Amino acid sequence: AIFGVTRAIVVTTDYHLSRALFTCQRVGVHAVGVGVSESSRTPRSLYGKFVGREVLADVKALVQTEVTHPNPRFLGPQVTLK
Repeated sequence: AIFGVTRAIVVTTDYHLSRALFTCQRVGVHAVGVGVSESSRTPRSLYGKFVGREVLADVKALVQTEVTHPNPRFLGPQVTLK
């Protein structure tokens, strides 16, 4: 990993949280997460789109972490975070 991250706190919307934590686990990052509710900002009429998109994104995350193992898009020297 470019940034050498082995532990992280993930803060994202509640419907992205499980995928974010799954991805962290599969790439060797010990992570805990906090999901922020979007219900106060997102019209209920759009929830169906979000659920459908998340199902596809979950499948993509599974394929990438278990099958294709894509390389990072940002390539550069390793940066030490303190």
